[in-house]
This record gives sequence, C-alpha cells and structure tokens, in this order.
Amino acid sequence: MEVSCDRLFFCSWVHRRIPVALKEELYHILRMTGPLLMSRILNCLLPFVVTMFCGRLGNDVMAGYGLASATINVTTAATGYGLGLACDTLVSQTYGGKNLLQVGVILQKSILILMLFCLPCWGLLINAQAVLLCLGQDPEVARIAQLYITAFLPAVPAMFLHQLQVSYLQNQGIILPQMYSAAVANLANGVTNYIFLYWLDWGVGGSAAANTLSQIYICVFLFAYIWWKKLHVTTWAGWSVESLQEWGSYMKLAIPSSLMKCFEWWVYEFGGFFAGMLSEDELAAQHAVIMVTLITYMFPFGIQAAACARVGNALGAGDSARAIL
Repeated sequence: MEVSCDRLFFCSWVHRRIPVALKEELYHILRMTGPLLMSRILNCLLPFVVTMFCGRLGNDVMAGYGLASATINVTTAATGYGLGLACDTLVSQTYGGKNLLQVGVILQKSILILMLFCLPCWGLLINAQAVLLCLGQDPEVARIAQLYITAFLPAVPAMFLHQLQVSYLQNQGIILPQMYSAAVANLANGVTNYIFLYWLDWGVGGSAAANTLSQIYICVFLFAYIWWKKLHVTTWAGWSVESLQEWGSYMKLAIPSSLMKCFEWWVYEFGGFFAGMLSEDELAAQHAVIMVTLITYMFPFGIQAAACARVGNALGAGDSARAIL
C-alpha cells in the first residue's frame, strides 16, 4: 500500500506533510473515483445518444423527448433513486461490519420496496399527457411526450434495479463491472437507435423504443456480469423471509433521502416545464443544455460516491477515525 501511495504522492514536499493514513485513504478514494466517474459518464451518454438521434426527427420530437424526460425524472426517477439511497447507507455499513449475508437481505428488501413503488409511478406516467396539458404545454409536444413516457413504462423496474445493482457493488468496493456494462450498453444503444431510426425508419416510435431498451440493456448486462463472475456468492444466500421485516427502519432512511434527491433534481427539471410554456424550440434547447450539464455534474459525483462508500465501510467496521479522515 505504501508503494502505491508513494506513486500517487510523487511530490516529496506533499509526501512529507500528509499523514500516512490520509494518503492511504486518498489513494483508495481516487482509485475508486476513476472507474466510478467513467461509469457515471457512460450512464449519462445513454439519454444523450437518444437526444442526438431524436433531434434529427425535428424540434417538436426533441421537445417532446425533453418534456418526457423531465416528467419521468420528476415523478419517478428522482423519488426512486432517493429511496434507493437507503440501500447505499445500509449496504456500506453492513459490509464494513463484515456481516456479508445481511448485505444480500438488504438488497432483497430494497428490490421489493422499489418494485412496489413502480405501481404509483406507472399510474402517474400513464396520465402524464392530461397533466402536461393542464400545465399549459403545447398539445402536439405533450402528445409526443406521452408516446415516450408510455414506451418507457417497462423500463421503470429496470432503472430502479440498476440503481440497486450499482449500490450493491460499489459499496463493496467493486467498481469495474458497472463501467464494463455501461460501455456495452452504450454500444447497443447506438446500434439500436441507428437501426430503428435509419434502417427501419420507425420515427418517433422507434426513438421511444430505443430509449426504453437503453435502460433495460444496462440493467441486464450488469446482472449478467454479476452472475457470470459470481460476484454475489459471498453476500447472497437466496431469497429470505427476513427481507420482509423492518421495512420501517429502511423507510426512515429512504424517505428523507428521497426528498433530498427530489429537491435536487426538481430544480433542474422544472425549467423544462417552464420552457415548454414558451415554445418547442426553447424546450428542445433547454433539454440539450440539461444533457450537457448532466455530464459535467458527474465529475464531483464520482468522488462523492467513492467517499460515501469508504465512509460507510469505516462506520460499519466501527472505525470512526477513518470515517472522519
């Protein structure tokens, strides 16, 4: 470890003045940050690629996709991701405490809760067009947005499951699988968009289907990698009745996390609804800006994810001094 840290802190002045424990922790965090950052950027490229392809169908289609993305993020993704953050907290601390089989139970509990949460999400999404019209959106743009939203319904469970897969792995210090699966999913996403829009000429329906498949790809590929490499063996003992217990303690973490994530995302996404009240051109432009902003946001997010995993592991092991470091 000392050799690895020395390579990182090559400057002798820095090497002498930073405590060894801090250097080791920085080394671990930076080693995790690279793959985490790359996987997050690759995740963001999935909707970015869909945006580029649907933009060639016209401003009204791009505006419809932007409005659909904002609606899905506000009503479904933000809340679901927030609920999944409880899995981050519990898995990192449980794994740090070496209670490995309990990690699998927490994952099962998270899966059940988020799969049940799909039901109200579907109810909201099915009726999105009526809500958008009440908010003063252009009728044609709202119609196109509903096409994207309806096509996205099968992808909601996949989106939530992928979030839990990532939490399950990264809080055990396993980072590379999500990067590999995201890279393959991006290749499949690009090919799918090209086939649906250029070869089959399916238009808006093809773009909506490709957007849905992009979320399913990344979930299925990561699951296949976990199963192939047997990354679940030490923490998964099969489905347990224990996963049906103590949902209250899980929700005590999940609800505040969900509210925090909603407030964070809604600041961005409400701009899409306001832009849609102006014209489809403004909405299309606003969506393109959000896509670029999202990619730049991933840089600090990668460091944050690595630090959270390390802090959780340290707290689970009872090492509060290392958690503070």
